[in-house]
Amino acid sequence: MKTLVYYVEGSKEEILSFLSDELQKAGYVKEGYKESLIKREQEHPTGLGLPNSINVAIPHTETDLANENVFVIAIPKNEVKFKKIDDENKEISVDLIFLFVIKDPNTYLKFLARLTENFSDFEFTEYIKEKDLNKILTFLNENVLSEVD
Repeated sequence: MKTLVYYVEGSKEEILSFLSDELQKAGYVKEGYKESLIKREQEHPTGLGLPNSINVAIPHTETDLANENVFVIAIPKNEVKFKKIDDENKEISVDLIFLFVIKDPNTYLKFLARLTENFSDFEFTEYIKEKDLNKILTFLNENVLSEVD
């Protein structure tokens, strides 16, 4: 699975819009992806609190808007707030944004489960806390991304 990394700044909506535009320009997603992603984030927030006071967001949307599987790591340059996945009335500042685009619905569900189960791995959360991109990518390649073509 191809992995892209972006250093981003702005509000949640600005970042999701930017990432969507980049994915569409590169041909990874279809027209309408940006609107679907932003709408889904509003309706089903993806801010997730992890062990070690680490917070991430895992925005994603419908598989039918995907042209090609791709995983995006976005590293915010400024404080970015996402509503919590388990309490949309609360916002959290996220350390990293893990956005994924997957074509096959079954693979999509397996990938989401695999990614989230690895958030309980202490070593992985330490890499996220340190924003150690090399260790994050190595960990993801060994434990998550290898599951997807």
